[in-house]
Amino acid sequence: MKPQLKINLVFHADGRNQGFATVVALGLGLSLTLIGVMMITRSQGDVSTVTSQRAISKSFAAAETGIVRFQTLIDRNREIAILPACGNASLSNTTPCSDATNPSWFVPPLPTPDVTAAATRAWKNIDPANPNRGQYRLIDYTYDVTTQVGTLIVEGRVEQNTGRGASTTRLAVTIPISTTAVGGAVSGVPGLWAQSFYMGNPAVQINANILDSSQVIGGKTFAASNNAPDDYLGKIPILPLPNTPPPYDRTTTVPIVTPFNVPFPPLPGVTYAGQVASIPAANMNNKPCIQITTETPELNYPVDGDVFTDAAGTVGTYHTTDAATAPSMSGNYAYRFPNGCGGSMSFNQTSSVIFGKSVNQTFSLFLDGNLTMANTGTIKPFPLNTNPTASDSAALIIYINGDVNLNNSAGLSPPEKFQLYIYGVRNMTTANVGNFRGFIFAPESTVTSNNTGAFIGAVWTKNFSSSLGSVYQSDLDATKLKVTVPTTGSKPRMGNISSWTPQQVN
Repeated sequence: MKPQLKINLVFHADGRNQGFATVVALGLGLSLTLIGVMMITRSQGDVSTVTSQRAISKSFAAAETGIVRFQTLIDRNREIAILPACGNASLSNTTPCSDATNPSWFVPPLPTPDVTAAATRAWKNIDPANPNRGQYRLIDYTYDVTTQVGTLIVEGRVEQNTGRGASTTRLAVTIPISTTAVGGAVSGVPGLWAQSFYMGNPAVQINANILDSSQVIGGKTFAASNNAPDDYLGKIPILPLPNTPPPYDRTTTVPIVTPFNVPFPPLPGVTYAGQVASIPAANMNNKPCIQITTETPELNYPVDGDVFTDAAGTVGTYHTTDAATAPSMSGNYAYRFPNGCGGSMSFNQTSSVIFGKSVNQTFSLFLDGNLTMANTGTIKPFPLNTNPTASDSAALIIYINGDVNLNNSAGLSPPEKFQLYIYGVRNMTTANVGNFRGFIFAPESTVTSNNTGAFIGAVWTKNFSSSLGSVYQSDLDATKLKVTVPTTGSKPRMGNISSWTPQQVN
């Protein structure tokens, strides 16, 4: 007889044990039920864990795919390797990058569609035809110029549309970035440095060494007088550098065209700030609008009460009675013309403003508006001779947030000491023999020479255009400039990823 049956018979034989048997049976059933529930729960938990781990693994893989694709993008456009993804803030705080002036992936030296499109936080499908296979997006890219390391942060996600097992992973990698000289050496200070060129007339004269940062070597085209594309090197009208009295002062050698894939140096102060951001708080001579009338056709700074800083950093005050050997005669003067009058200077007829009463003085002008001159109106440094040289003239530096227009013989008459820095996306034009003599740096602007207007000195600008005007290079003392002159072209070189850090997984 089987034991189970024997027990049952005993229980049935003894009526007193029938209730206990029922309890035992129920207990056994409940235990089995609990065990079953536990097994099912554990099984569901294991499935959930496996699903979560699988989702995390997929999102990690999506982030890795994003890292590889952005790394490929940087390698294909190496200029951006030393630029932040967004120039005015962390890209993670802007969707997309709102910066329109600072050098960045959003506004690189020459924007390309793939780079500009990449400088957003928009999700990108790993498989363009199937977003459910995973997505990735750029969170940020920054470059540390001191350590020469780029930091790339990318997110990947999966199952974002289903909500089942959705996961997002953020990865940060660091990439060593070095620079390698390419293309040879720059021949002195470039007389014309631009990222795009337009020559609208074969009569245009370029007597200057050209630094071409268009990133297109050996295949760029120009628009000639008939607006038909022509070969780049064959159509830039490069003439021998003139050997004439100042302000040209160059030997008669044939200029050199150097194609360098190199970005501009930063503007003085905050790099490409779009404004004159580093105006000194102290020792500034704040001036009202300049009023030029027929009764007072000429102004001469400094005037009584203007403050200056001498070579030792001591602040003083100018007086008209100061002797030629007084510190004020070799001091540094700063002037700002405020927004109240547009920060603009506008001269016409024979009006002019002269800065300086000694050849040893230096003047810095901060203009918050436009600079316009017409009908022989001029702004110039001391002295008044027609062709002053660098050794016999005061230095004049203008930082401007506006446009510059020189028309109808409105020629600036300074020597090579004259420097003009244009902030933001602006326009500078010369027309009808409106000449500029000095150094121009306008890295986000367009400089245009029309109707025989000429630039005498050096022009560095994003876009250079000329319908008839010309460029004549003159020697400049590079140590006096407020920006760095390149000696060789350089191209960023990427190393292997040096660190790989998960920043966020969910």
